[in-house]
Amino acid sequence: MRSRSTVIGGFVCVIALASLAGCGSEVDTDERAIEAVLAELRRAQEASDGETACRRVYVVAEAWEKFGNKETGEGEGEGVVAACQAAFAAAVEHRQSEITDLSTSLGEIEVDGNQATAVVHTELQRADGSLLSQDASYDLVRTADGWRVRISDEG
Repeated sequence: MRSRSTVIGGFVCVIALASLAGCGSEVDTDERAIEAVLAELRRAQEASDGETACRRVYVVAEAWEKFGNKETGEGEGEGVVAACQAAFAAAVEHRQSEITDLSTSLGEIEVDGNQATAVVHTELQRADGSLLSQDASYDLVRTADGWRVRISDEG
């Protein structure tokens, strides 16, 4: 195995890539696409850009299938975007008020067809001075528009 590190918009990415001959370029392409969407999420968080996060990064697959067209905003799907943006804004506000220092790095990515899981390692310092180091798994799904971070329709 060899590893590759890049910095994209403040998101330090480390991806383990198999160095075996014949390892498919489709996997590498998927990993790069997943890396890019997670970097876009990080940039959206830093910029408090709920519009980008909710239209280009996140997908609530069940809600869009049930309520309307995400891209055109037709149908009740636009309500899903509004709810996503409100939740995103609340999360960003909480992060800005409670966290004084934050760094993330992208670890292992596992792709299984149209589903994937990416592990993001986070280190942060809270406003009270306490430290936290944790790994969080992100579920992703391949959509017609590319890889998106899957979020629950419950919030």
